[in-house]
Amino acid sequence: MTKTQEIRKEYGSFKSAVKHYAGIGCSRVLAAEYLGISLPYFRDLLKRHNLNGEFKPQKEMLRECRPRGGAWRKKGMKIPRRLKYSDEYLLEEVSRYPVSTTFMSMSDVDVSTIYRRFGSWSNAKKLSESL
Repeated sequence: MTKTQEIRKEYGSFKSAVKHYAGIGCSRVLAAEYLGISLPYFRDLLKRHNLNGEFKPQKEMLRECRPRGGAWRKKGMKIPRRLKYSDEYLLEEVSRYPVSTTFMSMSDVDVSTIYRRFGSWSNAKKLSESL
């Protein structure tokens, strides 16, 4: 039995199932999840049955279906940049630790930064000793 047949059996028709979930304020994502259909296929079915207009605007949806503030940036906001360490600072950090494994567990700087900047741990260690 296909998924749409299961939905028809349980809800009477695909349209009534969509209208039910849209009516209670579910988003398309949540409705697809409840019905057990992949989101791309669900969107295709909505288009075929002309049901996209059944869903409420985001303001009126269930709280669980609305986007949350942290990841949504307002237009014009600056995106924070990663820290850029000076070579001197990195070499000072390297000189504080005898081996790279200790560095990885103790330092705030990621060891990949050292590898990228100096090529290897041993190169960075040699340069830090010459300071």
